[in-house]
Amino acid sequence: MTTIHAEFERLSRVFDRIGFPLKTAPPASNTQIDTLTEVTGITVCDDLKDLWQLSNGSRKYFWLADGEDEEFTPHAFLSIKEVISQWKLFAPYDQALYSQWHDNESWGERDPRIQRYFLRHRKWLAFTNSYGSNQQLYFDADPTQQGTYGQMIMFVHDPDGVYWSGKSFLSFFKRSNDLLEALSDAPELLVERLELEDSVNSLGPGLRAPDTCHEVEFDFNGIRVTWMESVKGRASTSESLPKHPNPLENSYRVIDLPFILKIHHGNLLFEDDGLEFDFGSIKGRDHIRVAGYNKIFVNGELRKPHTDT
Repeated sequence: MTTIHAEFERLSRVFDRIGFPLKTAPPASNTQIDTLTEVTGITVCDDLKDLWQLSNGSRKYFWLADGEDEEFTPHAFLSIKEVISQWKLFAPYDQALYSQWHDNESWGERDPRIQRYFLRHRKWLAFTNSYGSNQQLYFDADPTQQGTYGQMIMFVHDPDGVYWSGKSFLSFFKRSNDLLEALSDAPELLVERLELEDSVNSLGPGLRAPDTCHEVEFDFNGIRVTWMESVKGRASTSESLPKHPNPLENSYRVIDLPFILKIHHGNLLFEDDGLEFDFGSIKGRDHIRVAGYNKIFVNGELRKPHTDT
């Protein structure tokens, strides 16, 4: 097990401890990682690649913490698509825009490991977001001679500044987990700081407290679906009309907003708040069991969502 895998499991245990199991995205493919390098010209460290290949972003949830105590700044981990979008947005505002300001009086003090005269730089790759980009963590691909390639630097808006935050992503991730782990002794505080209370109604099927869930079954012309429903009985179904005698020619849905399980012409899809995952094809007499977020079993075997190759 790589260190990133160990830290990821550690993060997952923290979220379990405070009662909010970690919600992940499908893993990034090698093609997606290669595209990041091709578009930006930046080769990121293996540790960042490993985390993307565990979950391609945190899906807007705060996973990372920058700070020393309960007043830390929480950060969401961006997907590769979001990273590229951010980079393209700010690439036009590279150093040329600020060349007329290259004097010490305008820029003040800055850590000697960080290039002095930039606020936005095409060799800085933002891979986190906090409070609408007011704070972002960068992978620094252009450090000074005193710095290290791949060091972590933080952009802070209003007043604008760039600050050194760690020698590597792994060291930052470990420090973040140290803080979250320590604060998990006060779960209510950590839930509030990570803004998880706002997502309490968005926990996936099977992720609500066991005493508030029960299994319900649906039969779609021989295709059985087992779903974890809340005691309030929110789940409903729909199917395509007119009905075809072959169930694999029809479309069916189990709806428990914001979650939707779709069986569309023999393909199994799971949607969470507009984000759709493809779980492959099924057959006419299959049994589909949704046991939790991205925990979908077909005839007793766990399915993994498909990713680009």
